Amino acid sequence: MSENMKLKEFLFKTSKDYFYIMHLSYNGREKIRLWNYAKENKQIGLDSPRIVTNSWNKIREYVKNRLSKIWVRQFDLFCREMQIGDIVLVLDGWDSLLGIAEILNDNYQYKKELSAEHIFFDHVRDVDWIGKFEYDKSFHLPRRLNGFNNALSKVEFNTGRWNDLIELDINTSKAKENIVRIQRNPIVRKYGPGGEGAEHKKLKRFIAENPGSIGLKGVEETKLEYIFPSGDVADIVFNLSGNRYAVVEIETTNPLPGCFQALKYKILKCAELGLPITSSHVEAIMIAWLIPDYIKNFCRKYSVEFHKHTI
Repeated sequence: MSENMKLKEFLFKTSKDYFYIMHLSYNGREKIRLWNYAKENKQIGLDSPRIVTNSWNKIREYVKNRLSKIWVRQFDLFCREMQIGDIVLVLDGWDSLLGIAEILNDNYQYKKELSAEHIFFDHVRDVDWIGKFEYDKSFHLPRRLNGFNNALSKVEFNTGRWNDLIELDINTSKAKENIVRIQRNPIVRKYGPGGEGAEHKKLKRFIAENPGSIGLKGVEETKLEYIFPSGDVADIVFNLSGNRYAVVEIETTNPLPGCFQALKYKILKCAELGLPITSSHVEAIMIAWLIPDYIKNFCRKYSVEFHKHTI
């Protein structure tokens, strides 16, 4: 690929600490035909035609019990967890990359006719190809992904697969276009191309109206979507008594970008006030539904207060 950019840089710029990897084949067969369909029609897909014969949202539990746990997890990932802006690496075996896709919609489509006529998979998602190759010109991976036999898997921050692939060169002019599109608008840059989610908005509003729930006292003013001179947008900035401030970043299931954002907003607020960037007058707070140990360690290291919070 031209003008190399690492996958980790692309993910950071688009506020993702995970991505997906997948194979497109019928148990290892018809790879070329299926890849050509995916590439030309801008779609990725998943199915289990002898068992899953309807939209995944309508499949009953007794049918799911006929599937292995791995297949149930794969359908849940594809149909329920994937969202706008997520990145998917389409692989050929353990060695090669066929394409890099960006998910375009929050919802998948069920197209029974595709599998009935042996055209493609019946659960499909629309994508934009950030990068794609002809089948016989696939890109050799930096590390062999031994043992990846599933159709679909989620790769999370600092796991083995993450470390195997994060140095991958992915840049094309299309990748740059996507980053610029997200970064051009402060709100799009913050929440991604799909905008702010309902759950994020709900939690943000609750914290803004109930600062005591995260231990804040002496609140004199609350500002939502606070825009700094740099164009960065903090979820909430609280003005506190005694010339103190708290910058708050709200996350739901993806806390890592929020840690960096909260740290950045503290520095920006200090600079805006003419204070040293280590000033105790400005407090950085990150709130998320789930806070794993590596996030806690990061926050403690860089003096970011963290709260696990749901409503």
